[in-house]
Amino acid sequence: IRSVAALEILILLYCNPKERGTAEQISQQVRSNPSYAEEILDELVRNGLVQKDAVTATYGLRTDLGPDE
Repeated sequence: IRSVAALEILILLYCNPKERGTAEQISQQVRSNPSYAEEILDELVRNGLVQKDAVTATYGLRTDLGPDE
């Protein structure tokens, strides 16, 4: 986690695991701009903390990551 905004987004998604949100919806909830929220979501996906399709994201840990990833 490289920023407070990333932590806020992760907590938001963690607290609402059954809900999916777009970068724009998430950015409104954490008071950020949509492009920055999208960048953070992509980083969280790369780190295996968030699952994302073409439009929405939700909290979800990837279990296929090894200890070096």
